[in-house]
Amino acid sequence: MSNGGIIGPEIIPAAFTQSEQLTTFTADGIFTKQSNTTEVDLLLVAGGGAGQSHFGPGAGGGGVREIADHACADATVTVTCGAGATSNGGGPGPSIVPSVPAEDSTFATTSSPISASGGGLSNVTGGCGGGSYDSNPGAAGNAGGYNPVEGYAGGTGSPGNNPGAKGAGGGASQVGIASSGSTGGIGGAGASTTYGSPTASPSPTVYGGGGGGATGIGSAGSGGSGGGGAGSSGNAGAGSTPGIGNTGGGGGGTTGGHSSMVNFPLGGSGGSGKVVVKEKAVSGVANTSGVWRMMDVLHNKQNSNWN
Repeated sequence: MSNGGIIGPEIIPAAFTQSEQLTTFTADGIFTKQSNTTEVDLLLVAGGGAGQSHFGPGAGGGGVREIADHACADATVTVTCGAGATSNGGGPGPSIVPSVPAEDSTFATTSSPISASGGGLSNVTGGCGGGSYDSNPGAAGNAGGYNPVEGYAGGTGSPGNNPGAKGAGGGASQVGIASSGSTGGIGGAGASTTYGSPTASPSPTVYGGGGGGATGIGSAGSGGSGGGGAGSSGNAGAGSTPGIGNTGGGGGGTTGGHSSMVNFPLGGSGGSGKVVVKEKAVSGVANTSGVWRMMDVLHNKQNSNWN
């Protein structure tokens, strides 16, 4: 058929409409995109750190990242939803460190994989940093070196075990609070985001709160908003609170234990992470190769439907 002097098959424009779609991962999985998706918005929340046993600081929350318009050429993408850290308690003796660190959360596109960093254990760098045992600063956050940052540092503690108040873990939007006198530090606040909700009805949710610091005498620190666990108080060796699952909250630090104990109580484990993938609503004309009429090209170009 003749098309403005060019001989070849006539192409009839085929319009399409694709609705917004959210896919939420609370465990590892595979993301399968819709046929007309070329970019996605991402919310990545990594696993939270675990609080330390025996006069332990609070742990850092998992790193929180919002990524807009991330290129997604792959039909399927492997998604890792970071697990929270666990603490093994231990002692009296040298084995009083958390046994398993927090995991990163990742959206692994072939061209440019995106990650958020797992939260720091007590006094350890992470997506959000763990709190300090003593008068030194807490551990740094933003382990991935991202801009904007994924999290903040832990808070300063006080040395020794009398009163034994320790610093809090950092949160995704705030540095962990330092201990004060006999009061353990309050966990840093998590980050509020609407990325995990529909565009038409945004609903803010807070992720990546820091864990509260323990104290031997006085009041333990509460966990930060966004799933952070509270610390514990008293010298009897009470256990602390874990971070909330699928928030990336850091676990609380655990108070002291006496030397006759076979094992000191566990520090609070970290909350698991989360990944949300948003495919935007799109409409246009299918990009079909072939010979087009010039007026169709003009009209689609004017309507921003021509690639």
